[in-house]
Parts: sequence; C-alpha cells; structure tokens
Amino acid sequence: GDNGALGGKNCRIGSMLALGSIASKHPRLVCKNPLIENRIWINCFEKNKAIRSAARKTWMTAFGSELDDADEDAPLPAPSKLYAIPLLPLLNHKDQSIVSAAAVAFATAMGLHPSSVEKSVIRLCSTYIDAFPTVVKEAEPKVQTKKSTIAPVVAPKKTAKKISTGLPTKKPKKSILAGAGLAGLSAG
Repeated sequence: GDNGALGGKNCRIGSMLALGSIASKHPRLVCKNPLIENRIWINCFEKNKAIRSAARKTWMTAFGSELDDADEDAPLPAPSKLYAIPLLPLLNHKDQSIVSAAAVAFATAMGLHPSSVEKSVIRLCSTYIDAFPTVVKEAEPKVQTKKSTIAPVVAPKKTAKKISTGLPTKKPKKSILAGAGLAGLSAG
C-alpha cells in the first residue's frame, strides 16, 4: 500500500529505521524477502536525503556492512535477481518521487545484474504495451442525476420512406365480399 516504506516522508524514514533494526538481528529475513528487499532498495534512490540515508544504512546493515554517513555514495551490494517484479508496478505510482526512485533503482539493478537486462527490458516493454490504450472511448453524454428535472425522452416514431422504383403501382382489388359488407369474413 501507500503506507510504511511507500508512504510519506516520516513513514518512509520510520520504516527504514524499523527494517534496519530487524536487519541487524535477522539479516536473512530482510535479504530473502523480495518485497521487503525491494522497499529498502527503492528508498536507497530517493531524492530526499533523509529517506535515502536511512534506506542505505538499512541496506548495508542487511548485507552485513556498516555505512558511514560521510560515505553516502558508496556502492551498494546488488539486490536479488527478482528485483524487477516488485519494481515494475512502482514505475506507475501516484507519488512522483516513488516513480523516480523506482526508475533509478530499476536501472541500477539492471547494471548490477547484466544477465537480467534483456529479460527486464522485455518485461518493461510488455508492461508499457499492456498499459497503452488500444480503444479510444467516445465521450459519453453527461446524464443528469436529479430525477425531478429529467423529463422522459420519447423516441420519435419512425415512418418508412417510400422509395420510388419507377414501376407503376398496383391498386388493391376490391373484394366481392367487401361490397356486400362481409369483408371481415375473407380474413379467416
């Protein structure tokens, strides 16, 4: 969801601190779970320095290293090769900072896993193609919602148009019974 590691600034920092504490005691719990790993990884590329710093410390703790605050640009250990699956949906997130961080995280992970580049690019292109609209819906007329002001719409009666064929028209013959007032008997 949009809370925790994908929430607002304070939620994200708090999530990184909590995950860092867990990682210090149980690093495999963080490293072996692709979703948790992904949430930390994406925040390592956040533009906001406080979020990025907390995420990088958590990442390094999970991988058994300590990160000095002065070493902000130190290379990070690579994420698992499953990085693309949880990152792709975040490329279309409503929060632009998450979209930006996801894009950089995705590109960085591809650089750290060269053998996954082709598959990741194909997956990225497929996601883009699937999201591209193929049918353009026509604008639907707006419907009034107040029932008291809506008058029923009666469809106009359709009258058949006569098409001239250029042939003479036949006049129906009068029935002998019609002349005698017995026209209703001929119908049966």
